[in-house]
Amino acid sequence: MSGICLVAVNPSKKIFVVTHDNFIRLYDLNSKTAVGEGLFEEHRGVIRTCFFTKCGKYLITAGDDKMVRFFNCETFECVCKCQVPKKITSCVYIENELKVVIGTKSGEIFTCQLQETTSSSSSSSTLSFANTPQLKFGHYSIITDMALSANQKILCTCDRDEKIRLTNCFPDLVEIQSYCLGHTEYVSRVCFHTI
Repeated sequence: MSGICLVAVNPSKKIFVVTHDNFIRLYDLNSKTAVGEGLFEEHRGVIRTCFFTKCGKYLITAGDDKMVRFFNCETFECVCKCQVPKKITSCVYIENELKVVIGTKSGEIFTCQLQETTSSSSSSSTLSFANTPQLKFGHYSIITDMALSANQKILCTCDRDEKIRLTNCFPDLVEIQSYCLGHTEYVSRVCFHTI
């Protein structure tokens, strides 16, 4: 085991998640207890990214088994998943477009469109992937992290070759806005500063 450990917090649902390799544990902040025991046994490899959607409705996980999974935060069930050809290192969710952007160990960036359908007989909605992952662009080395600007218009990606790339999300991640060069070591994490 590699010992990869991640933590994600969902303030709207008062829960947080801890992952270790392919194991996921969910905690309720109100009762201070573990919940959803045994429900997250979906991944077959190390989980490398784990976060909640901004609306707090879904937990998104992805990793070495090449799968992106969406878990419902009410039922803790996997509601949809998609597979890419390479191991996943990072992903972000463009909520206003219902789109997942996926970075891989081979340096490729994929997108996958989701669709949310509401049943006419009930008020519940169903989430599913509308298409297979589409290759958008790539780096020459492993994607180490990705971040989305607060307005969800700029995607920041970084890699093991000391490069950071800023890409416009419209139209469909094809326009590189700029590069941030000058690092002497690989870039492990990126984020946008919010004021």
